Amino acid sequence: MCGIAGSNNFDKAFALYKLNLTRGENSSGFLAISSENFHVVKRQGFFEKKDLIEIVEDKKYDYFLFHSRAPTNSTELEWSYNHTHPFITENYC
Repeated sequence: MCGIAGSNNFDKAFALYKLNLTRGENSSGFLAISSENFHVVKRQGFFEKKDLIEIVEDKKYDYFLFHSRAPTNSTELEWSYNHTHPFITENYC
């Protein structure tokens, strides 16, 4: 099961993400985005705010999205960067 949260306010998006962790915390993804660039962070487990605060301190991003995931079957238990959202292909997320 997955949880998806987002906002144009980092603190609000992070609070929603934390609420979604009941849906699963096997892996987490974070996307900070503006009209000019984006920044993606993926990890096994869950984020703490301190893990991301340096990224958002410079205020160059307009939107913040989070994804949390629990495997839906036993074959998906092993964590992989490439299987964690958000997916990136060239300049697209």
